Amino acid sequence: MLKGINLAKIYHIGGKTITPIQNATFTLAPDDFVFLVGKSGAGKTTLLKILFLEEYPTRGQLFFNDIEITHLEGNLLQLYRQHMGVVFQDYKLLEHKTARENIEFVLEILKTPKKQREQITEYLLELVELKDRADMFPSQLSGGEKRRVAIARAVANRPKILLADEPTGDLDDENSELIMEILKKIHENGTAIIMATHRLDIVQKYPKFKIWKLVDGILTTEVSRKHLSTLYIPSAPKLKDKKLLWLSKHLPASVFQKIMQINPKNISEILALTPKELKEELDFSYKEIETLKEALTKLTAIE
Repeated sequence: MLKGINLAKIYHIGGKTITPIQNATFTLAPDDFVFLVGKSGAGKTTLLKILFLEEYPTRGQLFFNDIEITHLEGNLLQLYRQHMGVVFQDYKLLEHKTARENIEFVLEILKTPKKQREQITEYLLELVELKDRADMFPSQLSGGEKRRVAIARAVANRPKILLADEPTGDLDDENSELIMEILKKIHENGTAIIMATHRLDIVQKYPKFKIWKLVDGILTTEVSRKHLSTLYIPSAPKLKDKKLLWLSKHLPASVFQKIMQINPKNISEILALTPKELKEELDFSYKEIETLKEALTKLTAIE
C-alpha cells in the first residue's frame, strides 16, 4: 500500500548539514501495525512528515498503491491526505471548539451530511471513551484526554493509514495503556498504523506488531525484540565547551540529544537557532523549545 525507496531528508541549519533520514526503504501493508522506534531526535517525526507529505524528501521515491506520490501538490496532494490520519505530538486541537466540535470539524471539511457527521462523531467519542467529556474545551481536558480527541479526529474520515507521533510519550502508564487499546481497536477495524515511540516497554507488550528502527538516519525494518534493549544506550558526548557540558546536565536527555544533532562546538551555535529551525528541522515540540529557552536563560544569568 505505502512504499518508500531510498528516501532521504537533508537540512542545512546553522551553517551545518543534518541528515535525519539517510536511506529509508520500506513497505507498509494494509494490515500492518508498526512501531517506529528510535531515540529522541533520531528522525522519527521527520519520517512521518515525509509520509504525510508535510515535507518532501530530498531524494528517493514514495508510492501509494503503486502510484508515485513523492512530490504531489494541490488537489492530488489533498486527495492523498484523505487516506491518511495523523496524531501530532502537540495535539493541534482547535482551542475554541469542544472535543465533539474538534472531531466533527474534520467531517464538515469533507462535506459529510449533518446526520452522518453526528453519528460518526458519537461513535468516535464512545470509541475513545470521552462521551462524558464531549462538551469540554481542550483547556479543560487532561493530556491523555486531549490525545484521545486527537486520535478520534485523525480517524474521523476512516483513513487507510494512521500516523501516530509519540501518542503515549508524555502520558502515565494507565493513560498509555488506554491509548494503546484504542489504537488496537482502530487497527482491527482495518487501518494500518505507524506509531513512533521511544517506549520500549509498550513495544514489548505487543509482540505481534512489527518494529522499524531508526538509528543515525538508517531505517531497519526487520528488527528483533531481543536486540531492542541496546537501542537507547547513549554514547557519552565528548564535550570540551563548559557551557555545553552545563546544558547536558541541566536539560532533559531527550532535548539535549536533539540539540546534539547539529554537533555544536559552542553555545553560540545553539543560541543562533530560531524557534522555526528547532521545530521544523530538529523536531522540537513547543514544550521542548520552552525548556531549552529556560535553560539558556539560566545559563546566561550565571555567566
